[in-house]
Amino acid sequence: MALTQGLQSNLSRGVDRRTTLQAYFSKSVDNGGQLVCMFANRCRSSAGSMDLAEGQLSHIGAHYELQDSGKSLRILVVPMQTGRPDQHVTIEQRAAQVEASKPISARPMPRTQHMDGTALALKSLLGRGVDAPDDLMIGNRLAHVFDCFAMSNATLCSRLSGSAAGGGSREMYEMCVVHLREVIRILEPTVIVAQGWSKSGQSPSQSVARALRIPTPSRGTCTAVDTAYGPVGFVSVIHPARSWFRPTKAFFDEVHPALLEARALVLDD
Repeated sequence: MALTQGLQSNLSRGVDRRTTLQAYFSKSVDNGGQLVCMFANRCRSSAGSMDLAEGQLSHIGAHYELQDSGKSLRILVVPMQTGRPDQHVTIEQRAAQVEASKPISARPMPRTQHMDGTALALKSLLGRGVDAPDDLMIGNRLAHVFDCFAMSNATLCSRLSGSAAGGGSREMYEMCVVHLREVIRILEPTVIVAQGWSKSGQSPSQSVARALRIPTPSRGTCTAVDTAYGPVGFVSVIHPARSWFRPTKAFFDEVHPALLEARALVLDD
């Protein structure tokens, strides 16, 4: 298996992908001041009595366009919703939110259990020990694991429930698959980690499966998916908050092997 010492990134290619995705979002989702999505009225209606925080766009780290010993390692994480009341959040603003969550005791956005679990997943996919620091070398640059991935929520708006969990209606999950499919087309991830799985109802795992046009995989698995740009390791797991935000949590024993399988799928000959 390729070693972490071989990590390199193409910064300019990452900027190109970020620019292309922002252009798509500005035209088809949210222009930074207004929700312009074709499904806006349907999703607003589906929120019922809850407030809807509109247009919470994606994060793309500066080192998203990674290669590990010459092989592409582009990681996309798909969680549920942000749950925050922020609206019309551009890619740049979302990147600032993720930047603020790097330190474990960060303020005004302290590191959540969700982001702790995301850091664990990234370390596993980047070939690092789960107890390793969050910082690592990309070529001759010092980087943070949160610089090394993209994150796009299963729904790009949040129903506000009075907690950070947020929520998405059935309609929101179904409609946002159109946008998730476009995110995947533009970013061409080689690994997709869906953070959320359920036997019934809506979940990020179901959204990713719909976007890839495959059946929803079983929980805690890595599925090899053929795409137009090459094979993808699709990791379908439960959400890390309360479940696997530390390596000592029992569910991490389920998640970790699936992450390592995805890494091997991408990097092994």
